[in-house]
This record gives sequence, structure tokens and C-alpha cells, in this order.
Amino acid sequence: MKPKILGLLAVALLAGPMAANTGYVAATWGGNSVHLLGDGLVSKGSFAVGKESPDGIATNGTTIWVGTFVDVTIRAVDYSGALLGLGLAGLGLSRRRRAN
Repeated sequence: MKPKILGLLAVALLAGPMAANTGYVAATWGGNSVHLLGDGLVSKGSFAVGKESPDGIATNGTTIWVGTFVDVTIRAVDYSGALLGLGLAGLGLSRRRRAN
């Protein structure tokens, strides 16, 4: 799956169970939400990602990964927005961030 970038909107094509209702996931820079989009990029819903300015987004159809430069963190969430795990970019994803 190859992410598509449209201006300051990062969009990833879905291939999985949500594909029938949601064709893309997107995050707008300057906001703090993940947007679920259908055909024609019509909104199918959104949820807060937990940090402002999500800079990158990817999905495998069941999990959405959102990267934020503000705190150098990658968050894994499901399609309802529930946090599945997070980690520092470059250090891997874990259930909890380890304290230094």
C-alpha cells in the first residue's frame, strides 16, 4: 500500500474490512484528527488522534498509524480511534512508551 499525499493532506488507500465504507484515511496538518473518507473523498467520520499536527498516516485496513513531528511519536489506532499502541519514531511501536 502506497500513501498518496495531496497538499497538506496525507491520504492512505485502504485494503481491508473497512474498504466497503471507507476508501481512504487522512490527517490534516494543523489539526488533530484522523478523517475517514469514502468515494470522492466524502467524509465518513473522524476522531481525535491525541496530538496536534499529524504529519504522516498509513493503514493496512484494520490499524491506522499516525506520526506526529510535534512529539516524534507514532500512534497505532483502530477505526474507532482507540489507541492500540504508541512509540517514539525510529524506536519501534510498543503498548506503552518507555520512560527514559
